Amino acid sequence: MAIYDKYFWERKPAAKLTGMKQPKPRLSDNNAEMTPIRVWQQRSDTFGFLQYGVRYRNGRLVIPISGTYFIYCYVDFFELCDPSTGKPNVKNASIPIKHGIFKFNILDAEESELVSKVQPHTISSNRYFNVYSSYVSTHAELKAGDEISVKVSNITYLKYTENNFFGLNLI
Repeated sequence: MAIYDKYFWERKPAAKLTGMKQPKPRLSDNNAEMTPIRVWQQRSDTFGFLQYGVRYRNGRLVIPISGTYFIYCYVDFFELCDPSTGKPNVKNASIPIKHGIFKFNILDAEESELVSKVQPHTISSNRYFNVYSSYVSTHAELKAGDEISVKVSNITYLKYTENNFFGLNLI
């Protein structure tokens, strides 16, 4: 890093991915408490980008250098409701909707939650559907090779994904 001196530090790793329609959940995801969002867009025409060493692999952002990062994610959840009562069409309404950012490093061989948000199911004001917006962000000390991913409690709630985004910046 001494070779690059000041020039290197002016080029901080950063990334922003935008949402897209999700494929059907994998069978291995059916019994999991949280399901990863595996597909993001990184094209510049969708305001997505990967800069200065950040890589994208299997729905995860791979950290190029160790440091403190600002990590953020926004998702919209869409939930159908019973028109006669306005209650959500879910098996168990006591289990809330959860959205979080997770860190994985192959050397540690375990995944840890960095930040999450929980949203309880509510009775719809229009009796047909609910829309929940969820934004989470945090600062995290990350090592080179760490992989950052987004998980949600029910991936079928991600209907209109074009406004969703996920990213990070070295600070």
